[in-house]
Amino acid sequence: MRAKLEAHMKDDTRLALLEQSISHINETMMRIEKRFDSIDKKFDDANKRFDRLENRIEDVRKNSWSQFCWVMGFMLAVATAFAGVLIKGHFG
Repeated sequence: MRAKLEAHMKDDTRLALLEQSISHINETMMRIEKRFDSIDKKFDDANKRFDRLENRIEDVRKNSWSQFCWVMGFMLAVATAFAGVLIKGHFG
């Protein structure tokens, strides 16, 4: 039955159907491309947020290290002073 329908179609009709199919395919591809662009933008935004978070973590790590060094230096100074007081009290 399909062969009968195809036999009766003129070349212009076939060409029009082919152009319509191509047009629909093109529209579908354009919608898909827009969706991918939207997804890419979301990934870019997420990457920027992660970069900012990573920078904050690095700042906290650097700040924590400097505070740790300051506390250790202070503890060393107190321990030295305490040892000096003990030694002076013991030998004084």
